[in-house]
Amino acid sequence: MKITHFPWLFLTLLFQISLLCVLATGQCLDSQRSLLLQLKQSLTFDTSLSTKLVQWNQTTKDCCNWRGVTCSKNGGRVIGLDLDNEGIRSEIKSSSTLFRLHFLEKLNLASNSFNGTQIPSGLLNLSSLVYLNLSNSFSGQVPNVFSRMKKLAVLDLSNAYSLKIEHPKLSIIVQNLTQLAELYLDTVDMSTQGSDWSRAISSSLPNLRILSLTNCRITGPIHSSFGKLQFLSVIKLDGNSLNVPFPESFANLSNLKILSLHSCNFSGVFPQRILQIPTLQTLRLSYNDLLKGSLPEFPRNGSLRELFLYNTNFSGGVPESIGNMARLYDIDLSQSSFSGRIPQSMVKLTQLVRLDFAYNKFSGEIPIPPKIYEYADYSSNDFSSSIPPNIGDNISAAYFFSASRNNLTGIIPESICNAKNLAVLDLSYNRLNGKIPSCLLHKRKVLKVLKLGHNNFTGNLSGTFFKGRGLKSLDLHANQLEIVPTFNLQNNHINGTVRK
Repeated sequence: MKITHFPWLFLTLLFQISLLCVLATGQCLDSQRSLLLQLKQSLTFDTSLSTKLVQWNQTTKDCCNWRGVTCSKNGGRVIGLDLDNEGIRSEIKSSSTLFRLHFLEKLNLASNSFNGTQIPSGLLNLSSLVYLNLSNSFSGQVPNVFSRMKKLAVLDLSNAYSLKIEHPKLSIIVQNLTQLAELYLDTVDMSTQGSDWSRAISSSLPNLRILSLTNCRITGPIHSSFGKLQFLSVIKLDGNSLNVPFPESFANLSNLKILSLHSCNFSGVFPQRILQIPTLQTLRLSYNDLLKGSLPEFPRNGSLRELFLYNTNFSGGVPESIGNMARLYDIDLSQSSFSGRIPQSMVKLTQLVRLDFAYNKFSGEIPIPPKIYEYADYSSNDFSSSIPPNIGDNISAAYFFSASRNNLTGIIPESICNAKNLAVLDLSYNRLNGKIPSCLLHKRKVLKVLKLGHNNFTGNLSGTFFKGRGLKSLDLHANQLEIVPTFNLQNNHINGTVRK
């Protein structure tokens, strides 16, 4: 009798394929589902705010399909939990089933109140975490719960509450996080660190790429070893009173993309080399009024997009090579000590959204780039040219233009009528003359503020010009204008003559 094994082999193969398909879908294990349901049961949350927890239930068997839950592809284990903005207002105790989800690689508990409690010590059990976001959720001292998280790449403890790093210090908290690439501690109180914070970061976090420590009450000096963090591309230290000379070591960060040091009380001289780093996209140094510096020769095909130097002690001129910064869309040099002529190469900057050169000592002509999309301020300088004839085309998309308090001469070109989006136009305190273009005085619904005072404008202004328009503020003082009132005397019984 001949026996064939084909049907049996076929059924076995079919079973194995079916099993692989089930595993590939990531269908959650019963044990994982049970832990999640116990976690939900232990939490108090606002059902009107929740979009994830509120939908977890017994009837949906596969927890991998629950909102906020991510499972591994081949084992049904929970590896990701996103519970941000769930309106949770109860404490997570260290005995919580959350800390029995040992395969978690991503945990996001951001923007929940947790009843004002501290970061739970149970996090020690989650040694597989790669991403941890506890921002705007906890208060009190940050505990040392990260020592086993040797795979951690992203840590976000930025906080709007009273979170602080005191005992243990930052050096203890980050000492084992050698794989950390992103660290966010914004508004966490680190005032007791002295200058140790910078040494702790440079010695323990060699792979760091993003560092954000805004408003942390940290102080200087910044340790010179900081410049050895060669992967560092983003530094944000805004709002800290560092009160030290600007660190020269920052110029060694060859991969720098964003350097934001707003309101840090830096002094000394800013290293020009930083502005020549090819990868640099954003530089914010505003409100460091003791910081001196000047603009260097800019490299060709530079990456710079944003340059904020307002309220600093930068001086000197704008180099011709500014035209190399073709990607620049926001430049603010206001309230500084810049001087000299602005080079004609500015016309090469075709992506500008915002330009502010106010309160400096610039002189000569005003080279207006071919297109400014929102805002341009040249006020309070020593410009002495006429207004460019094509100004209206250049600012046709802008809502704000000011060149007040200069020495501009000549007329307002008729092309100003092409600036149909202007809400504010300020040319006051100059030496402009001629007639005011009629398009500025009637049939303009967008223009809200028009300041032309203290010039030499002439002509007659009919009272009808001031009717039915959108102007909220009009200043024409100290000119040579004549206002001709209009009267409507229809349907009356007037005898005799009306005297002049």
